Amino acid sequence: MKVLISYTDDGAVYASQLEVEFKNQNVCYWIDKKDIKKTELWLEEIDKALTSDVDYVLGIITNNYLKSIGAKEAYAAISKQFTNGSIRFIPLFFIPPRECKSIIIPSINGFIFADNFNAALLELIKFLKSTEAKANPNKNLNKSHLCKILIDQAHRQNEWYFRPTAQNGYKAAINEISPFCEVKINKTEKFSDDLLENFDILIFPTPFGIMIDEDEYDSIASWVFNGHGLLTFGTYLMESHLYTNLNSLIRRFGFEFQHDLIMPIGKEEHLNCLKQVMGIDRDLWVITEPSGEPSNHVVLENVKSLGFQSSCSVLEGLSYDLKISTGEKCAIMHALGPKNPSGKLLYIDRYVLNKNDKPSFLIARKYGQGRIVGIGSVKMFSNEFIQDSRLGNKQLFLNIIKWLNPK
Repeated sequence: MKVLISYTDDGAVYASQLEVEFKNQNVCYWIDKKDIKKTELWLEEIDKALTSDVDYVLGIITNNYLKSIGAKEAYAAISKQFTNGSIRFIPLFFIPPRECKSIIIPSINGFIFADNFNAALLELIKFLKSTEAKANPNKNLNKSHLCKILIDQAHRQNEWYFRPTAQNGYKAAINEISPFCEVKINKTEKFSDDLLENFDILIFPTPFGIMIDEDEYDSIASWVFNGHGLLTFGTYLMESHLYTNLNSLIRRFGFEFQHDLIMPIGKEEHLNCLKQVMGIDRDLWVITEPSGEPSNHVVLENVKSLGFQSSCSVLEGLSYDLKISTGEKCAIMHALGPKNPSGKLLYIDRYVLNKNDKPSFLIARKYGQGRIVGIGSVKMFSNEFIQDSRLGNKQLFLNIIKWLNPK
């Protein structure tokens, strides 16, 4: 499937959004403003595209579109297709169709992005995939199937204050991937070979107040080793204070979530360290330019700034494919207080500064035939961070999903 995206300047941001989604869906796209050589005639190129290997011209309908060369492209495409009986120009309405000053364009069945971007995108992807399947019935299905993702909510994750679940704290993130992923929720089942075998990726938010059986962790590790992807999260202080054995799983992959708390410099006061637990507080966000090793890893593509809260640092092992640290120094805090016989803090008496440093908060690595990404903050992809246009958290999330499922 190859499409040409035709747009004017006021539609450039929409073209960029479609470009990202088409990359994730293996749809071959051609951005007219980027790919047409300046020395070649626009209409000639459009005609060439329609008579060769471009399946559809997607016109991003904005206020300026019909006044521009895009209108000529559209009418050239439509007139040719009326002649041969096959309309292959598809209007993508980023303004209400009734505001489109054209007789022909609104009469063509298109997709209305002005009302709901994600819903229209989902329908567009479904349409392109369905027509591709009809045109290429024998095509390798592995290249076009929806990525199947399981998000775990069976281990009391909804009891965290900000509720890292598909219906609540992670709703915006799940909406971003729903056009090209089939997302299922595990509400009750323990991890097992049978549960995991039909999925490509497992999203495993930090369990709340529960010790998970080692047999369940064995199933996850074996499943990843055999070619699947795991995205999992730590949180502040980990098992030094919280009732969890998540590191028992993480150590199998060669790294570990640390018993600390990353705070912005200037917010080291004990009260702030206590407040970071409760929901999402913008005043306590760590905002940083990510520092990647290597810096050109695909997971960091188009990611310029990240925000997070309630994160522990991540201790890398002997090898990794990617390590992300903060670009600026942060306050790395330790907690003190009375402990039980096993060494776990019964309660936090006070937080103390361990050091100011640039901590690692994300590790990505291959494991057997599979891949894993571990992030120190379970809040990294919460609604507030995903929806903040100043940050690259949404792009990071999409890049991770793509990297975890390279099929």
